[in-house]
Amino acid sequence: MENFLGVFQAANKKGGFTQEDEKVLKKLSPLIAIAIEKALFINRLEMLRSIEKTILDNIMEGIALVDLSLKIREINASFIEMLGFRYTEKEVVGKDITELIPGLSEFRKKLEFVAENRISEEIFIGVMRVKIIPVDWKRLHTKEIKYIALVFSFPVGKI
Repeated sequence: MENFLGVFQAANKKGGFTQEDEKVLKKLSPLIAIAIEKALFINRLEMLRSIEKTILDNIMEGIALVDLSLKIREINASFIEMLGFRYTEKEVVGKDITELIPGLSEFRKKLEFVAENRISEEIFIGVMRVKIIPVDWKRLHTKEIKYIALVFSFPVGKI
């Protein structure tokens, strides 16, 4: 069964529609349907992104998404708070995470292991627990993108 999106209607042309008009409309209707489907898909993505951002910005753990060169690509509000509000999101995105959290430098091999083997790991920097999680995105028309999510938390009562 086909999935119907809507009805395409042409009306009220003086002198009526010709065979040529009908051919043009038959060619246009699938293109219009594709444009509508794309707009609906983008709307759903924006909604999901908004939900994701709301959740990430309201959890206690600091989260940083880094690429394989350890450049920060995305963070949540708790990560900025964890850094003592010394930086804005714009100042942090694009920096090497080891510049902001020097203790991560000694775990570079562990970060590389997670990236290569796609296996989550956990490390401790002082009392801070860091969960290292591999993240893969497969995108249309581009190669696979690999990131590492770092989830920073402190044991309750240890801050």
